[in-house]
Amino acid sequence: MSRNHRHDRDQKKQRSLDEVLRRVDQRYFPTQRRYHEEYAPRSRAHVLIDNEDLRKPRTTAAKVDDLPAELRAAIEALAPGG
Repeated sequence: MSRNHRHDRDQKKQRSLDEVLRRVDQRYFPTQRRYHEEYAPRSRAHVLIDNEDLRKPRTTAAKVDDLPAELRAAIEALAPGG
């Protein structure tokens, strides 16, 4: 999740920009890093989708050969390869 998206969401909770950035830097990113180190989700996932731009998600990696054709087509339609 981008800092800007998190800031927009947290502004509704009356949090200042400094508070949002502190929370992102001290809580979100370290937790995300630890999760990736412990579980290696990229190596386990069939599909990785970059949704930094929520209006235009894109597939960044896919191991879909063993998935049904209908599912492969749906994945490509929702998040075309980059």
